[in-house]
Amino acid sequence: MKNPNAVAAAIGYGVSMGVQWLTQRYAHVGLSDYWKQTIDGGVTVAILYVGSAGLKNALQRLWAGPKKLWSGEAAAK
Repeated sequence: MKNPNAVAAAIGYGVSMGVQWLTQRYAHVGLSDYWKQTIDGGVTVAILYVGSAGLKNALQRLWAGPKKLWSGEAAAK
């Protein structure tokens, strides 16, 4: 794959359009441009954060912050 960011952008675009369609179809709410851009940005950030390392690694990175705050620094070995 020569350009994984283009694939991530395409996936993000599809997910964003799906969310907008679902809100219009089932919640009967037309989103303003502000909220459309917020959804686009959030989906893009989420996809790029997960990246090639995968969802499991992204969740472990997210969990490491609160875990470190709760239990303090890990003891040096």
